[in-house]
Amino acid sequence: MPKRIVLGIALCAGVQSYALKKLPLVDHAHSQIEISIDHLTRIAIQGDRIQQIFGGDDQLLIENDETSGQAFLRPLGYTSKERYLTFITEKGLTQDLKLISKKKAPESYLFVESPEDSKGKPKKQDAILKLIKKMIGNDAVNRIPLQKSERRAPKSCELEPVAQYLTDDHRGYSFLLKNTSKSPQVFQERSFYQKGDLAVCLLKTHLNPGEETHLFIVSDYGGKS
Repeated sequence: MPKRIVLGIALCAGVQSYALKKLPLVDHAHSQIEISIDHLTRIAIQGDRIQQIFGGDDQLLIENDETSGQAFLRPLGYTSKERYLTFITEKGLTQDLKLISKKKAPESYLFVESPEDSKGKPKKQDAILKLIKKMIGNDAVNRIPLQKSERRAPKSCELEPVAQYLTDDHRGYSFLLKNTSKSPQVFQERSFYQKGDLAVCLLKTHLNPGEETHLFIVSDYGGKS
């Protein structure tokens, strides 16, 4: 899946002096962190990597370090408004974050998964990736036409439901995404995230006017189509 921004070596080296706070990483749990309005705040996962980040808005800078799997956050201007993000790790763990902006020194947050919680997570991620590959390959097994969807599309595009794929643990959804504007658009996977989603995959992020691509989503059984 495409990364948004790759950080330079100087930037990555500069965050090593940040104060470090450790937080527990529990699948589908919520955490609250404070982010500096003047400096980048680093988020890292011990023994894992951040694969996708969803949520935020155009007033929040989100940068990914493609090499280490870390993320860096900074508000674009001060606001007391609370922000919310969700990140998914390569092992398939989902964490919701509440962000509080404050004028403070930069900090780093290291999320640590307990040995008890880590059991079976690689298998979960393997199952999600296997389902995405089936959808990309248009595998007919467990494929059901999707007539309608409650999923909202961002501005400048429309979503046409295509099919859903059912497994014992997950639901997969495929859509056609069309750029309905009169100018080229760049779409981000996190813009399509909804509660209950485990993975979002766009085959192409840069679309010219009228151009289409495929969008694939894997959700828990409680997620919306």
